[in-house]
Amino acid sequence: DQYDKSIYYFKNLLFIDDSSKVLNFIFKKFSECGKTSIAYDILEEWIKTHPTRLHLRYYIISSYLNSGKYNLAESHATNLEELIKNDESSMRNLSTLFMKFNLDKSIHFAQEAYLINSGNINNINLLGHLSILNKQYSKGVSFIRKSLLLKDDSETRYYLALALLKQGQKENAMAEIKNALRSNHHFKSKLKAEILLSQISHSEYYSENN
Repeated sequence: DQYDKSIYYFKNLLFIDDSSKVLNFIFKKFSECGKTSIAYDILEEWIKTHPTRLHLRYYIISSYLNSGKYNLAESHATNLEELIKNDESSMRNLSTLFMKFNLDKSIHFAQEAYLINSGNINNINLLGHLSILNKQYSKGVSFIRKSLLLKDDSETRYYLALALLKQGQKENAMAEIKNALRSNHHFKSKLKAEILLSQISHSEYYSENN
């Protein structure tokens, strides 16, 4: 029937190109006719025969997370974890995928990346950011300070200031923002830093914990 022909066509298409662009095309076509489950079936089957194609694994995990199928996403992540157990970059990618959906899972993968290479500034920054999201402010500040010892970065100092504010350390936060703004280089959150410094200086800024 019509769907059998479509499935045959898309399976053959994957042999030619299994990029994310093609996967988006496949999911879009089946979604338009209310048959997204067929697209998942095609991708699941393709992954079984091409298990080391990491971008496919990330794609299906992301798709399941965004569609609320968390158990399926976590099952794929668990299977993938064994494959990438020595790959810090891939662990960070998994951590980032879960960040908005399951903070504990995201922290787990970030910790695995850190265990592989505790000197990698990307691993340190990720754990610092996640610790702050998890309201473990002291831990987050510790990681961010470690990051700054490796590389002085204005953007990182801005996030350190935010974490210090969460702890109620207004004066230290102001000092970090001023240090960040002393740099002649533009950084992503420079305008936010300027606004925040003004707010702290002219008002009673307080921690959300108070």
